[in-house]
Amino acid sequence: QTFLNFVREETSLRDTFINRLFEAKTPLGEVLQELQNSQESPNRKLLSKETFRKAGKEAIELTKKEMALAIKKGERKDSSNEISYLQKRQTFVEKIGSEFQVNTYATGIQREASAANLNNDTFIVTWESNLQDGSSFGIYGQAFNVDGSKSGSEFLVNTYTINVQDQPSVTSLSNDKFVVTWRSVGQDGDFDGIYGQIFNANRTKSGSEFQVNTNISYKSVPSIADLNNGKFAVTWTSSNQDGSGYGIYGQIFNGDGTKSGSEFLVNTYTTNWQVISSIAVLNNGNFVITWQSNGQDGDGYGIFGQVFNADGTKNGSEFQVNTYTLIDQKYSSVASLSNNKFVISWFSDGQDGSSNGIFGQMFNADGTKNGLEFPVNTYTINSQEHPSVTNLNNNGFVITWGSYGQDGSSYGIYGQLFNEDGTKNGLEFPVNTYTTNSQQTPSAVSLNNDKFVITWQSNGQDGSSSGIYGQVFRLPSITTSSTTSSRTSSSSTSSLTSSSSTRSSRSSSSKNSSSRLSTRSDSASRVSTVDVFTKETKATINSATVSNSSASVTNVATKNMFTTKNSSNSTKRT
Repeated sequence: QTFLNFVREETSLRDTFINRLFEAKTPLGEVLQELQNSQESPNRKLLSKETFRKAGKEAIELTKKEMALAIKKGERKDSSNEISYLQKRQTFVEKIGSEFQVNTYATGIQREASAANLNNDTFIVTWESNLQDGSSFGIYGQAFNVDGSKSGSEFLVNTYTINVQDQPSVTSLSNDKFVVTWRSVGQDGDFDGIYGQIFNANRTKSGSEFQVNTNISYKSVPSIADLNNGKFAVTWTSSNQDGSGYGIYGQIFNGDGTKSGSEFLVNTYTTNWQVISSIAVLNNGNFVITWQSNGQDGDGYGIFGQVFNADGTKNGSEFQVNTYTLIDQKYSSVASLSNNKFVISWFSDGQDGSSNGIFGQMFNADGTKNGLEFPVNTYTINSQEHPSVTNLNNNGFVITWGSYGQDGSSYGIYGQLFNEDGTKNGLEFPVNTYTTNSQQTPSAVSLNNDKFVITWQSNGQDGSSSGIYGQVFRLPSITTSSTTSSRTSSSSTSSLTSSSSTRSSRSSSSKNSSSRLSTRSDSASRVSTVDVFTKETKATINSATVSNSSASVTNVATKNMFTTKNSSNSTKRT
């Protein structure tokens, strides 16, 4: 796909590549022919993985040769522009080690992972586990080092274990602690309520678990964010509290888990259902909450948001996120960016021409749109669902999602890096290595030391129903030196350096694309070095390693609530 994009955009190269390769029927020719015919990613059932591997190698070699020839012929007046172009096309996200199993207890079902970066070079993953605490589902956690190795043992989060405790959400706090929230069935004596527990950095409990909601009715799907001022905020879905079906409510807490003020209504429009919220703190100290609202945009569900001041008062009016309004837009995920902006992602039914697809929109800090909504996934066949977005240290962000059929076996996890202006940074990349059965509901979080981690639910991989898995990635930073000859054969040397700026603490997420083209197979699949040679031209593009990281986001996993509806090859939970 990288190669095809290159030759499509370069008129002088199009005939040279396309016609020659089609006629030669090389592996690359087969792939290009399929892409040209379908205008989509090729059907993996028709083209083997070996064909793709050979095509990738062939594409790299031909790109090197043709770029050098173009410089030689003067078709590229500025070789540095060509180098920058290829850097953009051929950046690779780097896996650090192998994917790892999060849960130690593997009997039955473990699902709905949520992850957060801590300030001590570790990250925490929480999930719900069936029958492990002796009574239906309970909440468990596990700390990890930045290389994906476990730090200590998995631990029980909830103290009250009767009935169901599920739907965890976790965030780190500015006092080196972290807090987990979840839904608990029947704990308040009647209905489902939202509860929380603060932990010290060593995973011991700090105080007792506490009830988040004040109003007593059915509550579900909490989302949590540290406000970076010694407080944190929790949002959730509440039934029959705003006068019409479900609504979104919030509560600010002090660092010790005591309430700061009263719980507040988030949505202004209260007709029908407003459900499944996501929250992120902004660089200016405010925070933003997003949710899906039924019928408000004129057709099915749409995504809406509201900016709040640090004290929980509304800043401006609620705003519509999605521009495309046909059918449903659902399951929003929000992350703040380093440039005083924020980004929201969601999945949209039918917008990309084939079931659900992932879309995004950037916003200014006041809730006004910054640019247009944009498609996230490149592969559009079947359904792409349930995105999770996090900010990264390179001032960009990464969005991950589940994609049906793309890895050859039901759902798989994919990601895309983005620059801080919302443009794609490379190609979408596969996250999970194990592809049998279904991998779904990813959660992404930025780490220290130029890394980020994605966790997900994998069916059958741990030998017993579903388990939680993760993969640490390093972001690509590119250092380039090039030596090019002038038209008169005299050579000049220029060096270009493009590196990711680093930031501390939890902020920023970027989508980088990985491709299966030419990666080295050491423990961390290094970005490849591309050498370009002709008799009179020598250009070396060194794609080195990555640099960026940090932050925490709430999980946007599938929530087992409300109604379910089936469409071709996918189950959509609304």
